Parts: sequence; structure tokens; C-alpha cells
Amino acid sequence: MACPTASIRFGAVDALLESGRERVALLKEQGVPATLYGDENLGGTGGIDGLGALFILNGPPERFNLPPVPRLPRLNIRPGAIATLATAAGLSVAAIIAFRGGE
Repeated sequence: MACPTASIRFGAVDALLESGRERVALLKEQGVPATLYGDENLGGTGGIDGLGALFILNGPPERFNLPPVPRLPRLNIRPGAIATLATAAGLSVAAIIAFRGGE
């Protein structure tokens, strides 16, 4: 085990999911509002089919700086590329105006 408090675990995803679900069930029995963030069976992964990490949370994901519904990074490429092209076009126009204004 890498973590002396056993709060960080490594292993096969299926085993970690089972362990996480058991821990959440135990916490709920104790009255703690726990959820297993990253469990695709609970619908909390936005259709990504599981995340690379699981987290047992006692509040909303936003409180832990996590998105409420995870999103694939590749879905951010098109908006970022469009913003970059628009910025480049704007800077090109500004440069042309600046150089022509000196004549």
C-alpha cells in the first residue's frame, strides 16, 4: 500500500469500484452524504465510460473543484481553435492598421 492512511489506493478498476461502493454504503449508513465520483453506473461521468480516478465525496463535486459532469478534453478543441483563429485574425487586422497608419 502506498498511502499509510489508506486514503489513496491503486489497483484494478473493478476492485477499486467495488471497494469504493462498499465504503460509500458504509458512510451512508453512518449518515454521511457520500457519493462515488467517477462511477459510470451512477451516471456521474457524462457518458465518458468511467474516469481515470475515483473519489469518495461528502458534498457536491464543485466543492472539491471537480466538474458536476465530466467532459472529454477533446470536446474543448474546436471552441479553443476558433477562439485562437479569431484572435489571430484580430491581431493581424490591428497590425495592418498600425503599419498603414504610419504612412
